[in-house]
Amino acid sequence: MPRVLVVDDEENIRESLSDILSDEGYEVECASTADSALSLS
Repeated sequence: MPRVLVVDDEENIRESLSDILSDEGYEVECASTADSALSLS
């Protein structure tokens, strides 16, 4: 399953993108800042 990292400071944007991408078959990780995104990798 392809993986995607969504990084945005707006929670509603992260949730919307996560829902859309999940529905399309992607495994989605979300982060609100660049620092938190880097710690996920």
